[in-house]
Amino acid sequence: KTLQMAELRPIDAPSLTAPHVFSGLISEWPALKWSPEFLRKHFGAVLTRARFHPRDDGEGSKIAFESDCLYQELSLAEFCHWVSESQDNIPPALAQLRTDEFWGYIDYKYFPEVFADSPELAANSLDWTVFGVDQDTMTSTFWFGSAGAYTPCHYDTYGFNLVAQLSGRKRWTLFPPSATPCLYPTRIPYEESSVYSSVNIRDPDYDKHPLFRDAVPTVIELRPGDVLCVPRHWWHFVETLEPAISVNIWVDLPTDSEERVREALVRVLACSLLSADSGTSDTDEWLNPTEDNLPHEQNMQLLNLALRDRATDSN
Repeated sequence: KTLQMAELRPIDAPSLTAPHVFSGLISEWPALKWSPEFLRKHFGAVLTRARFHPRDDGEGSKIAFESDCLYQELSLAEFCHWVSESQDNIPPALAQLRTDEFWGYIDYKYFPEVFADSPELAANSLDWTVFGVDQDTMTSTFWFGSAGAYTPCHYDTYGFNLVAQLSGRKRWTLFPPSATPCLYPTRIPYEESSVYSSVNIRDPDYDKHPLFRDAVPTVIELRPGDVLCVPRHWWHFVETLEPAISVNIWVDLPTDSEERVREALVRVLACSLLSADSGTSDTDEWLNPTEDNLPHEQNMQLLNLALRDRATDSN
């Protein structure tokens, strides 16, 4: 459902139980100027990391998890040149990744990672308060992908999600929490706060995942100026339809302290199994590149902290 500004104000985003697209609420955001050319000009010197994966037609392909991707350190200007298919001013390693053969994604980058040299400019470029969200803007994350880039289907264990589309288009395929059995959840690869689906959404294998036939998706195409609210525990598969830039913020909910205990327990189990089977060939696929195989003692400390926070919230 798409809601115009006049229909909801103020917005109580945490109370929404189904995905909603808001239009006309961020027209004053300076961040709406963040085209690839704007980023190249104003933030081009920023050094970051992008992941790349070969393109496929979706038929007979495997899910491209983060551990399956190639990674390249580069400047934001270099990525902008690559996305625009310009061979000028890009490193030799990036020149080998032809845009007709690979997609690229600078994803899940918290603002301090990208805008450390100009935090005030970044922070003043957006304002989430119209959505009833009073969190530090610098806890927002930055996403910039070429056509074909995607995030595997998953749900976030913490909070709910607000996503603002600034440039280009993205397609979101969402499923409600009630469809969880049909999505065949897996914790491999392990990433804190992300539960992945085993189903290849673009080319499902119904012999392997027959229940997926019963999953009814909500498909939303986001355009510049749209803001999508993804409620708690909604599954989502996100595809970049053309070079696209977006920002998002995960908003805390009272249920998060309990979820953090569960996530700490999963980390203890995942790292214990990984350490026990460290001699096998597939253990590198158990952890997302964003995660470390922490020592058992450190994992237990994190679990104790989560339990303590949970007890505090219950009082």
